[in-house]
Amino acid sequence: MMRKFILIGAALTFLAPSGSVATNALYATAPGQDQYLYAINVANGTRNQVGQFGAGTYIGALAYDAASDTLYGTDAITTPNGFVTGPGNLYSIDRKTGVATSLGNIGLDSVTGLAIDPNSGLLYAMTIDDLFTGATTSSFYSIDPSTIATTFIGTNPLVPGGGFEMTVGPGGELLALGGGLFQVDVGNGSQSPIGSLTGIDARTIEYDPLSGTYFSLGNSVDSGIYSVDPLTGQRTLITKFTDRGFLGNDFYGLAAAPAIPEPTGFALFGLGSLLVASIKNRKPASGNDSTLSKTP
Repeated sequence: MMRKFILIGAALTFLAPSGSVATNALYATAPGQDQYLYAINVANGTRNQVGQFGAGTYIGALAYDAASDTLYGTDAITTPNGFVTGPGNLYSIDRKTGVATSLGNIGLDSVTGLAIDPNSGLLYAMTIDDLFTGATTSSFYSIDPSTIATTFIGTNPLVPGGGFEMTVGPGGELLALGGGLFQVDVGNGSQSPIGSLTGIDARTIEYDPLSGTYFSLGNSVDSGIYSVDPLTGQRTLITKFTDRGFLGNDFYGLAAAPAIPEPTGFALFGLGSLLVASIKNRKPASGNDSTLSKTP
């Protein structure tokens, strides 16, 4: 039995880098640029296109549900052609290919923030009302992803610099980030300011339970990966993006989720599995069957 566990551990050791803090992968959208899902490596600042959502599909807000291992997204409110509301759909997104599959229409076409309550499994959505006619209010909703039923919770005055993307923290608190960091009251959707983010252009926030870190992505000249202090809103640069290809309004959606293993990882894991199977199926030599045949 011990040898089996040793071999499993040896195989899995190759799958994780040594000397680094474990984090989930960050997945992001840049609807003002293109129709792709991006995977972002926190350790080295690289951002890679995973794949296209689908022809004519622009995804804005993101949220990841660990219980069902599902990455959700909603229609973008901005595209390379400007502010254009989508059909108001909720999507599931394949983290390996980037393909977005519509789960149904939720009737919300200007979602700026999306987050999931890990306890109830409900999604929270924040919208900007009357986007094209002088928005003065924002509305807050819950969405049941199993039925696509949308429940209106409340409408509130649009907070200057109010939250764009949202995330649920370890204590169940709902935070939103835009021109500042805000706490959202899940009972009525009102936003209370926590701290200002003056001087840094960012519209995303995501809590990663694996590392215990709030992440944010900077845009334009602030292009990079930041950590966010949930008590003050202060952001600290972790690393600049290694490529400077994007200098516009880049990222609007952000979610932390387990990375899809590379083929090399699968090969190593498969090798470990074969080694374990080999030991498990090995017949003990004649006259020496006391070690592998007995259960501890």
